Amino acid sequence: MASLTPADIPALHHVLMAAITQDPTTQKAAEAELLSVSARPGFCSCLVEILSTPGTDSSCRWMAVLQLKNIVLRHWRSILPGALSADEKAHLRSRMLGLLALEDPKLAVQVAVVISKIARVDYPKAWPDLFQTLLALLSEATSRHTEQRTLLVLHHVLKELASKRLQSDQRAFEAVAALLIGPLASRWSADTAALLALLSNPGGGPAPIYGSWLLGLKCLRRLLAYGFPSDARTLTCSSEVVAALPALLSALRALGLLQRDEAQEGTLKLLKALLHLQELHPWSFWPSCVLLPLLEWCVDWLAGPGRGAAAGAAARLPMLLLHQTLRCPSYRGASAALTLNLSARRQVEQQSSMAAEVRAGLEEFWGAEDRRPRLLRSLVLRYIPLTSEDLEEWAVGPEAFHHALMNVAWEESVRGCAENLALALFEVGGVEGRSGIGWAVMMCRGWSSAPSPARPGWPGLGALKLVMPPRTPRALWMRGRAPHPAPPLPLRGPPVPIMPAGAPQGAGPRGRRAAARGLRLAQRAGKGGGIPTGGRGCRGAARRARLPCLAPLHAAAGGTRREPGRGAAVAKPPAPRGLAPARPLAGGAEERGPHGSAHHHAVCTGQGVRHGRASGGAGHPARPRGRLEL
Repeated sequence: MASLTPADIPALHHVLMAAITQDPTTQKAAEAELLSVSARPGFCSCLVEILSTPGTDSSCRWMAVLQLKNIVLRHWRSILPGALSADEKAHLRSRMLGLLALEDPKLAVQVAVVISKIARVDYPKAWPDLFQTLLALLSEATSRHTEQRTLLVLHHVLKELASKRLQSDQRAFEAVAALLIGPLASRWSADTAALLALLSNPGGGPAPIYGSWLLGLKCLRRLLAYGFPSDARTLTCSSEVVAALPALLSALRALGLLQRDEAQEGTLKLLKALLHLQELHPWSFWPSCVLLPLLEWCVDWLAGPGRGAAAGAAARLPMLLLHQTLRCPSYRGASAALTLNLSARRQVEQQSSMAAEVRAGLEEFWGAEDRRPRLLRSLVLRYIPLTSEDLEEWAVGPEAFHHALMNVAWEESVRGCAENLALALFEVGGVEGRSGIGWAVMMCRGWSSAPSPARPGWPGLGALKLVMPPRTPRALWMRGRAPHPAPPLPLRGPPVPIMPAGAPQGAGPRGRRAAARGLRLAQRAGKGGGIPTGGRGCRGAARRARLPCLAPLHAAAGGTRREPGRGAAVAKPPAPRGLAPARPLAGGAEERGPHGSAHHHAVCTGQGVRHGRASGGAGHPARPRGRLEL
């Protein structure tokens, strides 16, 4: 197959122009011609020449760069027919870096993507001097435009190489980080000072240096995050990461005070970089003295005047940073992320001592007099409540509103971040969250301007006392006895537990149907017909109706049972005596069951009888649960 030469460039230009016309017939013919020509040698070189010609139509150049990117993705490392030769690859590598001065920003982005795809395959074996060439172009740049284009290529190349997961590729990226971190950090610091000077001028226009500053920040973030081993695994802080964190924090503080659009966007990018670095290098934040000042900045920003749910990502990122710090496994002493070696015990002891030091600092930070209440008040009153737009959307389409809430991860919504941060704050300052939750309940009660609505027979908030079971961070809410329980039905079988007036019923119609089924089963028992014990029917209905299962209770009372699929009733032996005695109810009545009051023990004490097999099971007290006592 004959290769394409520079003499074929005009014909290729005509085919590219025909491929972007509005005529379907001409467009399909041009696409078929491009497909046949793309397999010939020299096709990519002709596309690069079309791209580098200044007077070429922008649409034709856009079509050329897309064709070039597709060829690189499909045939750069392939050995099939149509693959590129080694000579053509070397020519393309030298020519692609000459396209950095393109004026069109969209074309510049596509050229940077093509260079990154080539670097993913060829670096470091076939293209070892890539980063030295980019550093030379960056230092020799005579205009802000050339500098920004070089940083754009560097950002895409670092992003592509950082995603490789083989150990050899990661070692090569660490060598790249050691080469680039010094020059890029010094250049970014100089750009930060120049940017702050421009943004501090109230009457100044758009800052042309902002694009270079932002690309430099992205490059630094890739190098710091993936160019050095994570100290969460090695427990060894990198000196480069420790030295770079104070510069990021100072830039965040300075940009957070400005009201310009560039300053607000730069603040978000800095928060995103710090969030990423705290996840991968948590221990580097403590010796650099950045952790506590960063948390203080986030708290002050969230609790500042004029903040609310409308802030969007500006409020979401500080919440994520606070939540990630509170739930950080390394700070809690979890050794699951450690890369253990022969001295594993020494590593675990070292991590425990480091975690104790950081936890002491965090407890002192959150133990300040007004820091935690101020943040929690802002979360509860500003970020968690529904806005007027949310209420209107809820009223218009409740189902669509529910699906919209359920289909979004909590990290992507301001309300979800506020709720999870509030839950994390509840666990601060107490043993397993007890004192934190109690403190939060009291604070929320104090902020409430109106008393909570009370239902008939239900106690108010002022009469409730929180009782927490051990080793659980949440309360299991269960209502106590009703003030006026109803007497049991006069049936001949075992007494049926009747739900007292005002007590919560089953979950909607399903719960009411289950309760009715339980009553029908009890009436059958009163007529001497027995209660079927097999299958899920009896136990499932009783569980949905919040009633104890009647089959084991009736068996413990000495009744009869009916085997599944059989007509004869089988006698059951009586349960052992010695259960709880009868308990007097309101009005002098006693609730008593036959043969030892096993049913009374299950109903009035709140402890069920453990289900046994066909021969019956002994009564075992249920596991105690948390409750609210009057």
